[in-house]
Amino acid sequence: MFKLHIRFVFYIALFLASISLNAKTLKVASDYWCPFICDNANSPGILIEVMNEIALSNHLLLDIKIIPLSRALKMADHGEIDIVLALTQQHVEEFNLQQSHEIFGGWYNDFYARNDTAKRLINEPGSKILPAIFRKHNRIGLIKGYEYGDTLDKLFAEYPNNLYYSTGNAPLKRNIKLLQKGRIDFLLDSRFNLDYQLSRLHIHDVVRVTTVGTLTPLYLGFNAQISHDVITLFDDGINSLQASGKLNDILKTYHTESWYSANNF
Repeated sequence: MFKLHIRFVFYIALFLASISLNAKTLKVASDYWCPFICDNANSPGILIEVMNEIALSNHLLLDIKIIPLSRALKMADHGEIDIVLALTQQHVEEFNLQQSHEIFGGWYNDFYARNDTAKRLINEPGSKILPAIFRKHNRIGLIKGYEYGDTLDKLFAEYPNNLYYSTGNAPLKRNIKLLQKGRIDFLLDSRFNLDYQLSRLHIHDVVRVTTVGTLTPLYLGFNAQISHDVITLFDDGINSLQASGKLNDILKTYHTESWYSANNF
């Protein structure tokens, strides 16, 4: 009888925990970073759609805000935000967050150029392409505040006069325009973001030239108070979306290739 009573209390606790989880509105934040996080009601972004699909399947409520990333990270560190989207492992560690086990997006260091410039590099062996890009008179468009890794940081330090840093609300669009006008010779960004923007702008004469390094995985960052059950719920959710083909359907609407096909982690 005593064992039965304990078991009954245990099941009641689980039931109440389930109700509490399902009734909770999770506060989610990230900055504008299309196609992953967009400020558009009809096309809110890949990760916004993924999060909403997972929430709907698990009867969760989400309050999603687009705010500067630095602010979102600080608020998560203080427990004011539950989940921050599209974070590197470095972000997670620096702001004392918990990390999803599954990958929710990615970043590549991809160089793009106009067709005429790209054709001049066709006969260059792979090891010579990067030095060719950083030749004396070439101009390379970057986005101020982005981190590109040690290999490229060393080249940036060696060739500071080659670099043009774009800022403002739409720095990638600005760099694309500069590339088309011939004001810069190469553009450095990630294929996920660039291919999406090129498709939206109907630009077909800009192509990928080379990639430095491998995929940098991006994760969900959860504040320290969030239950491991919630983290598991989102991990299971994106696995389910991938297995069902729904994730691929979402990616197609944003003209974006999958990051998980390159997932060797």
